[in-house]
Amino acid sequence: MDGLRDRIAGARHKATRGATRTSAILARWTLIAFALASSDSAVAAERSDPTAVAVAEFSYVDTSGEERDQRADHAARIAAFSETLRASLTDGGSRVVAPLTCREVPCSTPESLIESARQARARILIYGGIHKMSTLVQWEQLNVVDVDDGKPVLTRLLTFRGDNDEAWRKAALYTANLVNEMISAH
Repeated sequence: MDGLRDRIAGARHKATRGATRTSAILARWTLIAFALASSDSAVAAERSDPTAVAVAEFSYVDTSGEERDQRADHAARIAAFSETLRASLTDGGSRVVAPLTCREVPCSTPESLIESARQARARILIYGGIHKMSTLVQWEQLNVVDVDDGKPVLTRLLTFRGDNDEAWRKAALYTANLVNEMISAH
């Protein structure tokens, strides 16, 4: 009978020692899993930081030859275009607009724009211009640059019809859609 008791006690001791070892292993794996989850959360938080986008004022040229002086109308429309573009880029909170401050106003070269965007800590720079070639047709040159390496990630020559507030608004929204898609894929 004593032999049986000794075997049972020995088995309990081994089981307890095995359980302790198993608990220690589980505790280590739990700590490792927690550490990995924490680092994944940090990476996810880093990725979810909003992308800073700098939008330069677009230039405007009118070679349509129309007799009526529309400079004030066009200045207001180009300002509204830029404002609509900026507002449409920040929808959803995944992007913020970084203000550009150029040493020489206006920033007239891509290099000075990129440098200003770097100073603003932007990742993406958007700049371009609009050219009114006739009463009905306007051209938009769109340039989107990765500020880190200074290389273009999107360049488009777009056209839009009309020279009224609605035509300009639609052009700005279309431009914002192109840029949003590019940034999401980039």
